[in-house]
Amino acid sequence: MPLFNYLGGQEVSHQTSEQYKEKIIELMELDGFILVGSSSSTAMTQDLVFRKPITEGDIEIFVETKFDDVSLSDKSFLTELGRYFILYNAKKDRPFDFYMFLRKCRNWNKWRQIFSSQSYLEETSAKLYHDILEKSELNEDELIRLRNTNFEDFERFLSDTYVNQISYDRLLMEIEKKSKNSPSLSGYEFYLQEFEPFRSRENILCNFSEFITFPNDIYMYKLKKNVTIDDIYDKFPSYLPICIRYDILYSLFTLDDLLLQFVETPGYEVYNFKKLYDENKIDKRTVQILLKKSILNAAVIKGCDYIRYKGDNLYFKYENYQVERQYVDGKLVGRFFKDASSPFVRHNAIKLEVRAYSSIFYLIMAPISLFSDIEGELITGPDVAKLHLLFTPNRFDNNSSVKGDLKWWHKYLITNDFLREIKLSDLVTTTIGYRPPKNSTERDNQVIHRKLEGLLDL
Repeated sequence: MPLFNYLGGQEVSHQTSEQYKEKIIELMELDGFILVGSSSSTAMTQDLVFRKPITEGDIEIFVETKFDDVSLSDKSFLTELGRYFILYNAKKDRPFDFYMFLRKCRNWNKWRQIFSSQSYLEETSAKLYHDILEKSELNEDELIRLRNTNFEDFERFLSDTYVNQISYDRLLMEIEKKSKNSPSLSGYEFYLQEFEPFRSRENILCNFSEFITFPNDIYMYKLKKNVTIDDIYDKFPSYLPICIRYDILYSLFTLDDLLLQFVETPGYEVYNFKKLYDENKIDKRTVQILLKKSILNAAVIKGCDYIRYKGDNLYFKYENYQVERQYVDGKLVGRFFKDASSPFVRHNAIKLEVRAYSSIFYLIMAPISLFSDIEGELITGPDVAKLHLLFTPNRFDNNSSVKGDLKWWHKYLITNDFLREIKLSDLVTTTIGYRPPKNSTERDNQVIHRKLEGLLDL
């Protein structure tokens, strides 16, 4: 429970709380911390979230800044401290360190009796704990969670709490002092180190599946003069298995009356799909488009929804906003967050591509998240960036969850009678003789071993 006092005179600067926060960020980055989250970009409790991988591994450091005179009896302070304590207690399996940067702490001796190991008084800390219970402005749900804790839990939280009383002017002085000794990439140097991979045979599940069989027939129609792609896709969904190349419309089905209005008559030419490609009478790009659209079209017929957003995506529209979760074949495919300031749905979706390598065609699948509003409209732009940050606070995906999503979507897509002659392989697997660290513990052990080698000059 370290307590630091940087005050040393009357502060003369007239600054804002945001400027104060920016200087806190600058100071911490000079100390080797890396900013990984901010309340300005996400709807989270904590002001700032840092990591210091070179010494703290993957432990998160939550930071609260107050450009104000703060009293231990302030209701707003008691409420915020209570929320951090509730969060800390909920993350017992993955605790965080809590840093507070305050312009001024009123009644400094009381702060010392709580947050300084040298001056600690249990009765003063116990009073703070009971003040949070009785005088804060926590809502009823938060109070229920708080009452399920005890004073020992609170003391454990205090032991991981760091209080810094520091003025804006003193911040500038500390930044100037540290700038002279800290490299510009201080915190990021940890990620720039190169280590030998572990020698171990690993089976890798890939995110692609091979096309084993192809459509039997391909139909070729000659477009009428002056007909454009836009003329057709203004009236028909873009996932229909057709492809327009110059004045020829390629299709994997015979056109109905609505589409026939765009082509010359009489009739069409029909060819064997695979033979036409093998004889180089149809280009690779056209084959890729038709195969991808076949998958998309079959999935839509089966029950998926299609949306074109930074690629071709499949998802499930939310059907009932009276329930919190939506499932398809046992899989959670959507969740409604009704209590957000602007209610939204998070969809577990899939992005599809078809690529060819050495004349072998593969369906590439990438599990993604899409977000829609209460009207079912896709959320895009800056708003969706905030939501992505909210759901990926660690800036990387969980491999197990991605693997599970990939397997489910692959099974859903290939077990589809509407694919007709098209068949796809299982997800491709491969074996390699090297692997990266399995987790942060293995990675940190590598770092420690290298440090020891340096110290012992091995």
